[in-house]
Amino acid sequence: DIGNHVSIVGNVEYYEVGGTYQVCDLKYNAFKPNDPDNIKVIDDEKLDTAYPLTTIDTFLSDKTITITTENEDGDATQTEKTFPYSQLAMNSSISMNNLYVEKAYTTNNGGDNDGAITLTCKVDGKTFTVRTMVLYNADGSVVTQDVFVGKTINVKGVVDYYNGSYQIKVFALGDIQIQN
Repeated sequence: DIGNHVSIVGNVEYYEVGGTYQVCDLKYNAFKPNDPDNIKVIDDEKLDTAYPLTTIDTFLSDKTITITTENEDGDATQTEKTFPYSQLAMNSSISMNNLYVEKAYTTNNGGDNDGAITLTCKVDGKTFTVRTMVLYNADGSVVTQDVFVGKTINVKGVVDYYNGSYQIKVFALGDIQIQN
């Protein structure tokens, strides 16, 4: 369930298309729930995990994780590996507050994304990108970039990767709160 802390067993592989690492070949045997190679729930406290508030410093930081591998003889080896936080958070929900929108670009190339907006934001002196799907007002009209430029916003979305950098992708107008 969402919010559980779990222990997993699988193979760490590099996913070229997304440019990220992932755990594949997860092991679970329902007939042996106490098997050390099974997925196990460590904590089922059910924390509120949807759209955790994240700072720009955390988003741009590196995180070191310990990877434990075991060979066929059962010998375990631990290796520390450092990843960008945003890479580890890829496809996870996230929220960020107090983003000042410096400029915007609206896609207009004749495709399905016409009307999607890329917002170049600044927070704590750091530049950051928020990308929207095509957003609609209550009357069905497409939201334009001038609604956001020069404003400070709070956003909720999903960590996404585009053109060499990580960003927050927003799916609905209600996921952007304009502060001023």
